[in-house]
Amino acid sequence: MPRFQAEKVLRVTFAVRGGEVRLESAERLEMILPPPVGERPRKGRNGGYWMEVLDQAGNSLFHHLLDYPLRNSAELYSPNHIERVFGEPMDGHFEILVPDDPRARELVLIGIPPHVQPDHGGATELARFAFPQGGTE
Repeated sequence: MPRFQAEKVLRVTFAVRGGEVRLESAERLEMILPPPVGERPRKGRNGGYWMEVLDQAGNSLFHHLLDYPLRNSAELYSPNHIERVFGEPMDGHFEILVPDDPRARELVLIGIPPHVQPDHGGATELARFAFPQGGTE
């Protein structure tokens, strides 16, 4: 039976206010971090939302898929149809878990801007943050 080692992990909390995202806090943990799901999406080609951890050269070290972090859509169900309706972003919070990699320099939120319908092109950079360094922030 394989033994799992706890890793250094960073739990990062973001606040969404008026459609703008800001890094609110970061907490270092020791836990087993689940691997990313699927291949890393690409800006301009894929839709949806994700966070990337970048190194100093801008290379992606890790990605984390997000489920509508701006909370600007809802699914409407009828007997024969499911439709996603978009509106203004709602204020709130979301958290991600990322590896606490010493090579990490930035966190980048990628997705569809709030006032663009998802079928009008791929995701783009929405926000960029310095990777939290040091202890709990």
